Amino acid sequence: VDAIKACDALITKVTLFDIFESEKLGADKKSMAFSLKLVSDTQDVTDEMTDKVFEKVIATLSEKFDAQMRA
Repeated sequence: VDAIKACDALITKVTLFDIFESEKLGADKKSMAFSLKLVSDTQDVTDEMTDKVFEKVIATLSEKFDAQMRA
């Protein structure tokens, strides 16, 4: 959660709402789902801004934790 919050100033809240573990994922692996709240005091948050934030989050989690998006 802290790593996600640190990705961008637009991220004001991060909630972990689901953790799934299964042998199908592999040993010691988890599937985690997060909800993010993006807020700007100066402008409306656009789809383009949201996309950039999510790209940063995915890159950061991949780099720090070797995480990957599940399809």
